[in-house]
Amino acid sequence: GLVADRTAEFVRTHAGRLDALVDSAVAEGADDRFGYFGLRTLHSRYLLRHPVTRKVIETPQHFMLRVASGLAEDHTPEAVDQVADLYDLMSRLDYLPSSPTLFNSGTRHPQMSSCYLLDSPLDELDSIYGRYHQVARLSKHAGGIGLSYSRIRSRGSLIRGTNGHSNGIVPFLKTLDASVAAVNQGGRRKGAAAVYLETW
Repeated sequence: GLVADRTAEFVRTHAGRLDALVDSAVAEGADDRFGYFGLRTLHSRYLLRHPVTRKVIETPQHFMLRVASGLAEDHTPEAVDQVADLYDLMSRLDYLPSSPTLFNSGTRHPQMSSCYLLDSPLDELDSIYGRYHQVARLSKHAGGIGLSYSRIRSRGSLIRGTNGHSNGIVPFLKTLDASVAAVNQGGRRKGAAAVYLETW
């Protein structure tokens, strides 16, 4: 239940050739290209785990083949050639996609974008808290967030509805920071968000 149906079907259809790719890479010492730290990072963050036992259930080479196969757009012979070329680059460590692609390609959550840019929420509570929800959903599958906060009133500004004064953006940013930390990209790495303000 971890691998996307489309990817599983692609692998079943082309199993002979894909198995030969992995066998050839292993015979050439592809796994030995990793240093200790690289293997530990793969093991702790990238390799698929059994949903109950949490044991790692894929090897480094099968992980790279899953990523390459997840990017195949169709089941044509040309797609198999493209997967073979990408897998070859990855197994030689000449190219590795971004972390979201490594985490999610070929899985049931194929979100592979690294970064998202969001416009400033409106200067009202529903919009601010709605933006927290959007940030959490985007961060869940490993996307970093760039977020404007320029529409939020500054500290000391009048709040007409209560006749009080605003505390500014800092209290809202503390809540945003806690939300990004709580949605820690599936336990694989910390969430990331950058907040931008107009210079005025």
